[in-house]
Amino acid sequence: MYTSQDLFIPALISSFVLGIICSGFLILIVRTQRRYYASRHQAIKNELEVLWEERIRIAMDLHDDCAPLLTLASRQIEAVRDNRGDTPLLLNSVYKNLNLLSTRLRDVIHNLDDERVLQQGLENSIRIFINQYRMVSRTRFRFHYGVITNIPPDMILSLYRMLQELVQNTIKHGEADEVHVSLKQQGAMLYFTYGQKSPGSLFVDNGQGLGMKSLQHRALLMGGCLELVKEKGIHFQLQVPFR
Repeated sequence: MYTSQDLFIPALISSFVLGIICSGFLILIVRTQRRYYASRHQAIKNELEVLWEERIRIAMDLHDDCAPLLTLASRQIEAVRDNRGDTPLLLNSVYKNLNLLSTRLRDVIHNLDDERVLQQGLENSIRIFINQYRMVSRTRFRFHYGVITNIPPDMILSLYRMLQELVQNTIKHGEADEVHVSLKQQGAMLYFTYGQKSPGSLFVDNGQGLGMKSLQHRALLMGGCLELVKEKGIHFQLQVPFR
C-alpha cells in the first residue's frame, strides 16, 4: 500500500513537468505575440515608407516637370510683353505649354508615365525642349546625342527630368552665355554631361534644396554616379550603366 510520502515525489515531479509544459506554452504564446506585433510594426513602417516615397516622387514630379513649363511660359509671356521675337509664334507656344502643363498635372495626380516623352524619344524630346528656350533666352544651347543602345523608359524619363531641372536653374539663377548638353555612350556606360559657361551658380541654395536632391535621387535610382565640377563654368556629369 502506498503511503502519502510515496505519492508526494511522483506528484512533485508531475507538477514540475506540468509547470515546464505550461511555461513552454506561455513562452511560445509570448514569442508568437511578439513576432506578430513586430511584423505588424514592420508592415506599418514599410507602408509609411512607401507613402513617404510616393509623396517625395509626386513633389519631384511637380518640381521637375511642371515648374519648368511654368518658367518657360513666363519667359515667353515676358518676350511678348517686351516685343521680343515673333509674337504669334510665342503666344502659340505659350498656349501649347499651358495645355501641356494641364496634362502633366493630371498625369501626376493619376500617377501616369510621361507617354509624350516616351513616344517622342529622348533625343527628340530634348531637342524640342531646348528649342523652346532658344526662342526666349539669350543663352546659346549646344546639344550632342551619341547613344545607339535603346534606353529603358524609366531612364529616359529620369534623364529628361534632370535636364529640365538643370535648364530651369540656369535660366532662373542667372542666364549662362552658353550651355552644352551631351549624351554619349561608351561601351556599357551612358554619360550625360551638362555644362554652362557662367560665373554664377545653378543653385541659389548651395545644393541643399529640392533641386539638387532631385538630381541625386534620380541618379541613385538609375544606379548612376553624379559628379559636379566647377572649372571654367559648372559641369554636371552623370555616369549610368545600361541595364
